[in-house]
Amino acid sequence: MDIHAIHGVRGFIDGNGTAQLSLEDVSRGLGFVRSAASGNKVVRWERVRGYLQDFGVPTSGHSDEVGKVGLPEFIPENIFYRLAMKAQKMK
Repeated sequence: MDIHAIHGVRGFIDGNGTAQLSLEDVSRGLGFVRSAASGNKVVRWERVRGYLQDFGVPTSGHSDEVGKVGLPEFIPENIFYRLAMKAQKMK
């Protein structure tokens, strides 16, 4: 089942009834972005990767990976809330 309750965030409900949210959509929505030389807003994957590793979310395990390589496409709702708390501390 698709969920569309959160505007602009792709996701679904998994077999256990847990909401799974797009990591990219969540990262952009929470403000983990920077302006690239082109002027586009790009996700600060190095920061997101560090937080996910701190939370114990499986990644490729390589801290030197670049971009989204090795990161999950979707994260469970509880990880979204933990990222949101990190985003609040950045403000």
